[in-house]
Amino acid sequence: NESLEKPPIPIVIHCFTGTEHELKEYVSMGFYIGITTFLCIDHRAKTLRNCIQKGLLPLRQLLIETDAPFMTPKFNESEGNQDYAQLSRYLNTHRRRLQNEPCLLPTILNTLRICYNNVYTKKEIAEATMSN
Repeated sequence: NESLEKPPIPIVIHCFTGTEHELKEYVSMGFYIGITTFLCIDHRAKTLRNCIQKGLLPLRQLLIETDAPFMTPKFNESEGNQDYAQLSRYLNTHRRRLQNEPCLLPTILNTLRICYNNVYTKKEIAEATMSN
């Protein structure tokens, strides 16, 4: 419903990993939906990816976030994220396990572009999230 008014106080659903029904409910209430690098873990994010492909998450309600240090993305070559694998390894050289970092936000943009069926560019998605 594109004519939906925003709630008087902005509400953000942080790190959304829920169901299609939950996403529809939140979007219908005008809530912002925070998408993290969870989206880049394709075997875990199938439901979320399908919801975005179906057009259930309008850009006007999309936010991106890392949820750092958790949910380090998978660097899937088909999504254009392979260049970030080396960066992540470098940043995490002295840690026991890889951690998520804010500089990995572009991995979400790459994956979102594919989930939105290449209708939007990474720049258009980034600009939308910045204005939200």
